[in-house]
Amino acid sequence: MGDDAPIPITLEVFGWVGDLPKDVRLLTIGQIRYLKEHHLKGFDGYEGVERFTNFFAEASTLKHREYGNMFYASIGINPWDKVYKVTVKRVRG
Repeated sequence: MGDDAPIPITLEVFGWVGDLPKDVRLLTIGQIRYLKEHHLKGFDGYEGVERFTNFFAEASTLKHREYGNMFYASIGINPWDKVYKVTVKRVRG
């Protein structure tokens, strides 16, 4: 029965900043603030990602002025900083 409750944001260890795919781009501070406030805040699991200071998104989604449903997040941008894969599960009612 617990499977009926969706978990919109999942967080999993990905690797290091240096391991990121070549097609991802670091979001600006303004983009990160907008992403957190308008696309992530209020979802289950948000408290796990709010502490991250850097987000990376696929360049193709940013080109279309979108953020997509998958990001990478880290505390820093040093190649040896840990990166987590953040997936947003959009639920349609």
